[in-house]
Formats: sequence, structure tokens, C-alpha cells
Amino acid sequence: MSAVSTQRIIAHVDADCFFASVELIDRPELKYKPVVVCTRTDNRGIVTAANYIARKFGIKAGTPNFKLRTLCPSAVKLQSNFSKYETVSQKLILILKNISPYVEYASIDEAYLDLTGMELLYKSDAYGIAKKIQLQVYNDLSITVSIGIAPTKLLAKIASDRLKPNGVTWIKHEMLPLFLEKILIKEIPGVGSATQKLLTNLNIKTAGDLVSTPHISGILGKRGEDICRQLLGKNIEQIKQVIQKPKTLSCTRTFESFTTNREEIFNFSMQLLTALCRRLRAHKLEARVLVYILVTKNFELNEKKIELACHTDEYATLINEFKRIFDEIFTNDLYRKSGFFLYDLREQGPQQYSLFDIHSNGLLSDAIDKITCKFGESSISWNITKNKFDK
Repeated sequence: MSAVSTQRIIAHVDADCFFASVELIDRPELKYKPVVVCTRTDNRGIVTAANYIARKFGIKAGTPNFKLRTLCPSAVKLQSNFSKYETVSQKLILILKNISPYVEYASIDEAYLDLTGMELLYKSDAYGIAKKIQLQVYNDLSITVSIGIAPTKLLAKIASDRLKPNGVTWIKHEMLPLFLEKILIKEIPGVGSATQKLLTNLNIKTAGDLVSTPHISGILGKRGEDICRQLLGKNIEQIKQVIQKPKTLSCTRTFESFTTNREEIFNFSMQLLTALCRRLRAHKLEARVLVYILVTKNFELNEKKIELACHTDEYATLINEFKRIFDEIFTNDLYRKSGFFLYDLREQGPQQYSLFDIHSNGLLSDAIDKITCKFGESSISWNITKNKFDK
């Protein structure tokens, strides 16, 4: 066993193909088959997750179901069940909290934990602790996780992607110069496509190039300076033990190919919105502002913002608002992307309705959640013409 470390040791735990892995718990016979999790299993559905076997065929999140016939006819389509994923996610967090008191929930399938100074407690170094986590997660939950270990959260997240699935990558402080030369700019979390293009034009291709660039704050501002500090192992972010509720929620996807087909775009968008509503309710939040966007082939952004009379998490309310504005924003342009954003979020609570409001007091949405949890996501869909839910 190595001596107790005096430097920060942060681990990033990332569940492998989380949605698909959770579904395979109940369907172990599908373990060696290409499996995709979809918003619904007919041709109107969209892939939300794919296991590694399916990914080899070019299937990824956002792929329309009708494309599966070409990409991988043998792909097994399973209906997504967000409630099930939330349950497993909560169990994963409990396992991590038993390892370290300092755990930060990052998303439904990933978390950070601080392992600093825990070598004596577990009579093992950080790598050994990571293997212990993997074994316990697999024994208790029947899923695998990939783990990155590093001096900062940013480096740990990069490291967790290096050996997937079920791998452990430990970036020790003395290894940083060599490691940074192997990390491409596009692999750094928080560096978007526009920033990638800017840095590429400046011949900055790797994380090593980035941290070696003088006056980086003059190019990328304070954000660039913060990224470089974390890449150099200088911790500037603490583990946040309190699980923060999201301040905004969004769901956007790029079409498999450019399209001007009104019905295809409408149905695609409807799937995104219903999935976003499920996430809103899973977080026990309500929204007051809905934004719908359509992006043309030439990257022109068309958007419509709606401020609701009161906060809501009801499917019917949000879907009816989308239906009302769709024709206001849709034209015969060629489109590449669609999506929604929810703002002004708050905890679920009592509502003050107008006498003229038509609402269901949440009973309809509660019923939909129960049905989709029991029978799958495609058991209920919105009927465009009749303006009501169809079973």
C-alpha cells in the first residue's frame, strides 16, 4: 500500500450505457445483442441510449427508429422507463456515500467523490478503492461503472472516458504533462464546437497545447483560465455534497438528415417534449417558461418563447402550448435540429388558478406517469387531431 496522499484525489464515477444497462438487468438474455432504448418502439420513436454492441453499427442517442432497419435490423428496441433509471441512480449514490462522505451528484448516471486521505481507512490506494466501488456496484446493482481518478473534477471526468466499459484510469500529478499531450481539445468538457474551431485556428490541438498557451484568459476569458488551472491539477472546485436541483432543463436533438417534412418535424419534437416533461416531473419541479427552437440547415435559429400564467408540470398544458405555437415557427425551410428549454423552475407546490383555467390538478399527469412506469414509454401518446391522450 502506498503512503497517504497529501494531494486532492477526486474520482468520477460514470455508469456505462446506463439506460441500456438498467434495462438488461431484467433482460439478461439480451446481454450479447445490440440493444437500444427508445422513447417508443415503433417507427416514430427516437433512440435515447444504445449499448456498446449497438454503437458499433453507428447507432447513437437521437437516431430515429426508422433508421435502425438500415443501420442494424437485428437491434432490440426497448421502451425507456425514466422512473426505473432514477431508482437505480439513487441506489448508486447511496453506495458511493458509503465509500466517502463527500459525494456530488452530477447527473442521473454520474457522480464525483473525494477520496483524499482514505488510503488508511481502506488499506488501499485510490486505484484499489475504485476497484472496490466497481465490485460493489456490480454485485448490488448488476451494472458496470467506469472510474477516472485525478487531482481535479475536470481531469477525473476526462479520465473516466479513457477505459470504457468498466475501466479505471488514474492520472497522478506527476503524469499530467504526458497525459495532457494525449487529450484532444474536443475531449475537454466545456469546450464547445465554436471554441474548438477558434483554438484549432490558433494551432492549439491538445490540452497540452492549451495549458502552454500564454495569456489564455485573453483568448477564452476567465473560463479558459479556470479550465487550464484544472488541467494543471490546481483544484478550484470543491465537491458539492448537496444535490442541486437544475435551474433549467433542455432536450434538443439533431435530425438524422435535413428535412422540411412538417409531420416528421412535429412528431420528432413531440417526442422530445414528452421526454422533457418526464424529466421535469422526475425532478419534482414545475416550469413557467417554455422555449421551442428549430434550427435550419444553414444554422439559422427560429425560436418561440412562452410565459405561462403559472408554473406547471402537466403534460397537457405544455403539449397544448407547443401545438399552439408550432405553426407560428414552422416554415418550409430545410431543418437540421429541434428542441425545447424549460426555464423559471421551482419545486412542485400549490397553484393559484384563474376561474377560467382548464386544468386537471395533476391527476392526468400522475396517471400517465404510473402507466408509463408500468407499461413503458410508448403506452401513451398525444393524438394530434383529437387534442387528447390516446392509450
